Amino acid sequence: MRRHNTYKYPLLIGVLLLSGIIYTLSTKLHRQEDSGMAYSPLVTEIPVSTLAPTQTPTEANETFYIRGTSLQLGESEESVVRKLGAPGRIDDTEYDFDYYIYNNDYKRLAFIAIKDSSVVGFYSDSLDFSFYGIHSGDTIDVVNSAFGNSFSMSEVLTHTTNNYTVNVLMDKLDTQKVTGIYVFLNTVTMEEYTETVMRNIELIVFDLTNSARARNNEAVLSWSSSAALSARKHSINMSENNFFSHINPAGWTPEERIIAEGIYYLNFGENIIAGYDNALLSHHGWFNSADQRQYILNSDFRYLGVGFHYNSKSKYKTYITQNFYR
Repeated sequence: MRRHNTYKYPLLIGVLLLSGIIYTLSTKLHRQEDSGMAYSPLVTEIPVSTLAPTQTPTEANETFYIRGTSLQLGESEESVVRKLGAPGRIDDTEYDFDYYIYNNDYKRLAFIAIKDSSVVGFYSDSLDFSFYGIHSGDTIDVVNSAFGNSFSMSEVLTHTTNNYTVNVLMDKLDTQKVTGIYVFLNTVTMEEYTETVMRNIELIVFDLTNSARARNNEAVLSWSSSAALSARKHSINMSENNFFSHINPAGWTPEERIIAEGIYYLNFGENIIAGYDNALLSHHGWFNSADQRQYILNSDFRYLGVGFHYNSKSKYKTYITQNFYR
């Protein structure tokens, strides 16, 4: 039995965000590209407010509080493991650091960036994080007070010091409050997208999706290798054939692609995104798009597969597909 389905996506060109064409499926999928129906407007750019570099703040401000303990940039890997325990995974990334993934409690998700056995950054959308006196659920007034600035509401509020950069992630769509934070030393550099890195990015997007669900009191999803394979094939196809659409050049719909991997569903949805800098911003872009958030927080879904592909010769370089189903 198949149930009513829709497919939605945003697109960033550099930092451009596009909420995608909505496809509606009942017993048969009808293509809407030519009808002009349900076509979302282009947002001129992913809103980012930036503060000019300042002097390094006090050590107290630089302390990152998470999971009942505190961490510092430059702290040793040994100290991190002593305080937080062994991570659920250690992921090689496209940067010059590994992520120590703490995902055993999705309401307290944390990624600690480790390079040469010391902390060079961290990310969290945990309900209990604190940095610079900023917490999950704080208003923009708290952020402005912490940085001594006058940010306007944007999806990402960026504060740069001489040593590191702080990115505060905001829920611009709904609550207008802080949802997460990530901090990296300014010495962090890009490396390469190996096959291992691309598979790790898929798992990171999976973790970020489940964290958003847990924070919003939705059941976490289980990983589907078959859905991930379908999603990965579509991301590869988009990158190699320079298109961005739910319908591939052969005319295959998301429904047909997932059935081809042996999945028969009661409810199904697909999100796609291209051109974002990393998994964190890709997920945050989806979360700040009404159509995509509906899928991320959909109570009917039970499984998720994620497919990521990087192609330096393609138009947008990075492509991510999410396939949800029940």
